[in-house]
Order: sequence, then C-alpha cells, then structure tokens
Amino acid sequence: MYEYASGLIRVLGKKILDQNDFERMLGAKTAADAFKVLNDTDYADNLFGLKPEGFEKALKRDEKDLKKLFFKIIDNELLLDFLFLKQDYLKLKLYLKAKFNPELKKSRVRPNLKIPRIKNPTSEKIDKICDIELYKKRKKIAKKLRDKFLQKICKKDLDLNYDLDFIKTEARNYAYGTPIILEYYFKKLNASRKMRTIMNAKLNNISQEELSKNI
Repeated sequence: MYEYASGLIRVLGKKILDQNDFERMLGAKTAADAFKVLNDTDYADNLFGLKPEGFEKALKRDEKDLKKLFFKIIDNELLLDFLFLKQDYLKLKLYLKAKFNPELKKSRVRPNLKIPRIKNPTSEKIDKICDIELYKKRKKIAKKLRDKFLQKICKKDLDLNYDLDFIKTEARNYAYGTPIILEYYFKKLNASRKMRTIMNAKLNNISQEELSKNI
C-alpha cells in the first residue's frame, strides 16, 4: 500500500532542508544570505517576490503545497486526518482562547470539530484539553486503520511530540507504507521549525553561538 506515494516522497525528500543547509544558514552573515540558501531546497518555488522578512509567507505556501500533494497522492481519508488533524486543533485552540479572553481578537474561523467542555478555561487548560482530544482521535484512527506503525508511535508519543529519529529508524525497515509517509511529513515540520528559528534570529541579530543552542 502507498507504493506510488512512497516512491515519490523518497525523491522529494532529497530536497528537504538538511543539516548542511542549516549550517549554511547559521553561518550566513545576514538574514538575506541565510534566505538565499532556501533557493537550493524545496522552498525555492515558494520564495517568488519575497524578501527575508517575508519568510513566513514562504512557510505558509509550502504548508499548502504539502497538504495539496498529500491529498493528491494518498487515497485514504483516515490517514490524511491523522496527519492534518493537528492543524485543525491549533485553530480550535485559537478559537477557544479568543472566545474566553475578551482581550484577544475574536477568531472568525470555527473549526469543524466537537467543542470540548472546559470549566474555568485558561490558555494552559485549553492547550492541554485540545492536545488530549487530538491524541485520542489519532489513536482511534490508528486502531481503525489497523496500522501497527501508527499504533506504535501513538503509544510511544503521549505528548504528541513525535520522535523523528525513531520514525527515521523505523522507516529504514520499509520499502513503502505509512512509515515513509510519516517520515517525510515530520521531516518537513522539523525543517519548517528550524528555518523559522534561524530566520527570526538572523532578522533580530541574535549571535550564531546563541542560535546554535536552539537548533
């Protein structure tokens, strides 16, 4: 299952930001120089018309492209839900925090999710309850798919912070399948996180030594 998707993803995965790219960005003298590194990666097509200060737009474009790609090559709604539910729950967190905090700008977007009951809501409580609901849904999906790999990572990662090294190790044992798909997905998320950290630091003149501690 997922033979075509796995094969395509293996090819696309070669262009994801890697350690060499991160080191080039870290060593760049300016934010503009760090931004140029992205032209050699899979972000290249999403940099058009952007300056270093607009890197967040590149990330949003890339996020849309990733979702569009997966919906095109993966013909399994449950697996797609497993991957992209987190985005829905992030929106739910923003919606609930705005709803219960008059100082925050009201969110017009109400996610198509069941709104959990929260007594005496605080920002921390909303985060915790939404994370628990997301974990339960993902665990339920993994069971419904009868996918041992998904069940394993759900059992391993109760806090939802998936161990990329663990996923990479598991993926080596498969020619195709969900491990290959999840490895690519979480490598993309990891690359986006690091890219955001580096670009913010470069734009705010944070030293390379200090920045290296967070990468």
